[in-house]
Amino acid sequence: MPDGPAPRNPDDVARRLAGTALAGAPLIEVPLPEAPDVTWVIDLGDGDLVAAWREARDAVAGLGLYPVAVTTWGLPDWPAADLFSRFYYGGGEDVAPWSVITRSSELSVDEALLRFGFDDDSAAENWDDVVRHHVELAQRHAGAAPDEAVFADVPAGDELGLERRLMAWEEDHRPTDPPELSESFGWFDPRPEDPAGLVLLPITEPWQAAGYLAFYGADGEGRHEALLRLMREWQGRFGAQLVASWGTMLQFVVDAPPGTLDEAFDLAAQHAAVAPCTTMLPGEGIRQLARHLWRGERWFLHERP
Repeated sequence: MPDGPAPRNPDDVARRLAGTALAGAPLIEVPLPEAPDVTWVIDLGDGDLVAAWREARDAVAGLGLYPVAVTTWGLPDWPAADLFSRFYYGGGEDVAPWSVITRSSELSVDEALLRFGFDDDSAAENWDDVVRHHVELAQRHAGAAPDEAVFADVPAGDELGLERRLMAWEEDHRPTDPPELSESFGWFDPRPEDPAGLVLLPITEPWQAAGYLAFYGADGEGRHEALLRLMREWQGRFGAQLVASWGTMLQFVVDAPPGTLDEAFDLAAQHAAVAPCTTMLPGEGIRQLARHLWRGERWFLHERP
């Protein structure tokens, strides 16, 4: 069961929002999954998404609620959007939110990562192309290409090992001055094409949000449990709090981002395991993502069909 009491009517929420920039914003009732209860979406107009999220988070915390930005993706209203669809949670076990959240506590971080993981076979089969791509990224960063001897002993298929080797070479030639933020990992806002709202989840810890809101990158049996375990780790280590869940994208704010490039690289590898499109779609590498995460205060994970 949730740790905090959920309100039984929208007046409780409205009273908490009074005095904030969200005062008077429409509250739309939506049913909670696998339960007779309901919650509400705060319909947002224009304005800064993170500022609205922060105000809502602080205002409703005492009600045992946590806001996450969502969108309808063109559907006519919030109830039609089916925000809490269980489709991507797998069908083998109880997929009620608190069952998924509870099962996540049985996993270690390493066990969670094993449910994602990299395709070393594909990298090995296309090794020449993989190497060529990463050498081009190295040249873009450092203004020169490394000699083949720098990475000649990296086994075919070990793309992470190749990236670590090239990152060390790049840092010798052009050290990173963090934060080195990249537009490749910038945030998404669906407005004005689609509406945005803050759905109030009956949770007290931000990492628990993935038990309610599905992420495409965690599609399949046991993978949302794995995502929850990793989000719990990210919250504990970095103060990462989920701001937006767009279905194929997750956006976080971070209180204590990685303090070293090596720590950021390990984190970037986890992000890329959960959501490979984060680096693949913009044509970047894990080390470019690591430079963005190093002392960066906003995270963006993306995985799509």
